[in-house]
Amino acid sequence: MLYNWETYYIKSTDSGLNWSENILLSDFDNSPSYLPSICVNENRKVSLSWMDLKYSPYWFAGDIFIRQSYDDGFSWSPQVQVTFHHQATMSDIVSIGDTIHIVWQDERSSFGRLSTFYIKSTDGGLNWGDEYWLDGDTAESRNPAIACSNGIVYVIWADSRHDPDNDIYRGIYFSRFNPETTSVHDTISYRNYIALKAYPNPFNAKTMILYSNLKGGEIEIYNIAGQLVRTINISNRKEGKITWDGTDALGNKVSSSIYFIKAETFQGVQTIKLLYLR
Repeated sequence: MLYNWETYYIKSTDSGLNWSENILLSDFDNSPSYLPSICVNENRKVSLSWMDLKYSPYWFAGDIFIRQSYDDGFSWSPQVQVTFHHQATMSDIVSIGDTIHIVWQDERSSFGRLSTFYIKSTDGGLNWGDEYWLDGDTAESRNPAIACSNGIVYVIWADSRHDPDNDIYRGIYFSRFNPETTSVHDTISYRNYIALKAYPNPFNAKTMILYSNLKGGEIEIYNIAGQLVRTINISNRKEGKITWDGTDALGNKVSSSIYFIKAETFQGVQTIKLLYLR
C-alpha cells in the first residue's frame, strides 16, 4: 500500500458550502508530491504547479510539474515537467493568456544555498524558455511568490543577503522585470524578517526545519497537549537547517498528530505548526 503524499484538486461553486470530488493530479506512485500552487487566468484557465520527487535521487527536492484545465477543473491536460535538475522545492505560478510564469525555490548545489529561479512558457506550457536565476546572489533566498500585470512580472522572496547601506542581513526582496528582455529592473530590500519554516509539511518520514536570526541556541518541539517532546541544539543562530525525523528525546517515534516548533527570536517567540502522519 502507498502512503506518500500526492496533489489533488477540489472545487466549490457555492462559496464553500459544497465541494466536488477530489481529482488526483499527480501520479499515485511511490514518489510523493508536495507544495502545490494554483492560479486562474482571465480566460478561467486553471493552472497548478507542484514539486514531485518521481525522478529525483533526493528526499528533500525534486522537479516542478504542472497541469492545466480549460473547463473549470472538470478535465486536466497531461502532466508537464518544467524543471529537470531535481533540486526544486516550493513554486508559485501565474498565467496570462497562453503565457505561464513560474518561480521556484532551488537547492542546486552549485550555488551552495537556496536560490530563486524563474521560467516562462508562451504557448500554454508546450515549450519553455531558459531558466533565469532571479535573486542573482550567493546568499540564500526562499519562499518566492509571483504576480503579473500589464506585461510586467513581480516576484517577492525572503533573502539572507547583507545590505551594507542599512546594515541589514535578511529581508523581503522584490523584483520587477519585463520577461521579454529578462532584465531585472528593480530589486530592493523591503523589511527584516524572521524565518522559521519546515517542509515537507505535513510529513511522514522526516522534515527539514529552516531557521534564521534566533536569539536562543535551541529549537523546541511540543505536542498538541503542550508537552515538550524534543529539544534540538543549534550551533549557528544566524541561519541554518536541521532535520527532525519524528522522534522524541529518547529516540522513540512519536504518534501521528499536530506538533509545534518553537524558537526564541529577537522579536519574540515564534511558533509554527507541523502535521506528522506515520
